[in-house]
Amino acid sequence: WAAISPNKPMSVLLALLRLFVGSWFLCCFCNWGSIAPQKRWPVKAVRGRPHISRQTLPASDWSVALLRAPAPGSGGDSPDMEAVSELWREVGGSDTLQDMLRAVVGQGFRSYVLARGGKHSKPLQTVGCAQLCRLAVGGYLVLRRDFLVATVLVQPEWRRSGVGTALLDELLHRLPCGPGNDAGRAWAVISEADGEAAAFLQAAGGTSRGSLGKLLQSDVLITMALLLS
Repeated sequence: WAAISPNKPMSVLLALLRLFVGSWFLCCFCNWGSIAPQKRWPVKAVRGRPHISRQTLPASDWSVALLRAPAPGSGGDSPDMEAVSELWREVGGSDTLQDMLRAVVGQGFRSYVLARGGKHSKPLQTVGCAQLCRLAVGGYLVLRRDFLVATVLVQPEWRRSGVGTALLDELLHRLPCGPGNDAGRAWAVISEADGEAAAFLQAAGGTSRGSLGKLLQSDVLITMALLLS
């Protein structure tokens, strides 16, 4: 994962502007179509990766599930997206404008997984969700093996019970399979002040790559994609 400093908003905005101009220049004068064609999100998660073992989680009163598909011929979204939006509002602090933006550029319901649970014979409710997105530079260059863990949201009363770990584990099994450098990678961007998120990612097997400025020195393309995505 990479970290962003909450105390340096202007430097981040300037870096974003410079990278956007550079990516616009590349997209205008280079044809990336044969390198990384944009594809729709796969219908099913990739499972059974030989080099990543799925964690064995203890029995609990919650479970991870894919979102339901919309009714045939309806042309609408998954009926579970309302629960995702509610989690964004209650846990993620989202507002109406952000809800509208996610509906337009949010990469669809197949990019999410849900955790449903119920206690004391109560009906099942959505207690958490997580999203894995494709990384792209300006919408033109879609990276083939690099993805973004856009969010992991869990209701406060359901935290410290393995829900977030299970959601992230499911997302990691969607990554493309392949030997060596062909294997998929998942990235995350967190605040430097968010020690809880850093501890969560480290416990899940993540590796800190420092700040976005440091990452820019070693991997320009990934940094551009993280900023623009």
